[in-house]
Amino acid sequence: MIETTSPLDTQRLATLEDVLGVTLPQDYRGYLLEHNGMGFEKNAFEVFKGEYSIIHHVCRISNDNDYFDLINSYKNGKSIDHEEGRKFLIIADDNVGNDIMLSLAADSFGEVYFYDKDTIGTKCIKLAQSFSEFRSSLFDLQDISVYENTVDEALDKKDLKLLERALQQGYDIENLDNYSRNLLERSVITGDIDLVSCVLECQPQMRSSMSLAEENYIFFKEEYAPIIDILKKHYKM
Repeated sequence: MIETTSPLDTQRLATLEDVLGVTLPQDYRGYLLEHNGMGFEKNAFEVFKGEYSIIHHVCRISNDNDYFDLINSYKNGKSIDHEEGRKFLIIADDNVGNDIMLSLAADSFGEVYFYDKDTIGTKCIKLAQSFSEFRSSLFDLQDISVYENTVDEALDKKDLKLLERALQQGYDIENLDNYSRNLLERSVITGDIDLVSCVLECQPQMRSSMSLAEENYIFFKEEYAPIIDILKKHYKM
């Protein structure tokens, strides 16, 4: 997300710091002088492990004194009951209106926090030691893998080379998934004869692979007929 913004009014920057009663951290001050609230090229961040959010609006120093002007964001932030009475400057919000804040408190000066407006209890979550660290940690949400491991991805995409690499790296073919199925059973479900053949080379336990193939054969005869044949041959049935 990149948004255009008006040129920085340095006098207004001085006014902001007068209102805050502090000189802004050098990395954030430098960002304002160079970009003045321009959106980030990458805009996703991790709130805590496995939970992500996206920057929506970035506050700036505005000659129009609008809602996302930093002086206004500070005034708005002062009315929020933040933890321990800490002093924060709201520098952005996410796509559901939660705040990304810069700490101005002496014991955490320059650190970046996330303020979850909907959570009961602890609301302020530390994101980074500094604005620079926070900015460098941003990423594209599409870059996050939705797969827990390489095998899951290989089966979902029916990617034979990826599966072969996982097996070469020592993946346990008898490892059970959330449905208590081993790798052969899972490969049978994909209906991909190449994946099944690859797994069979590792001599897996057959378990319910044949019954799974026969159940799917009722609906997908063309895909599952060769799978049934190769299972019969391998297990001499």
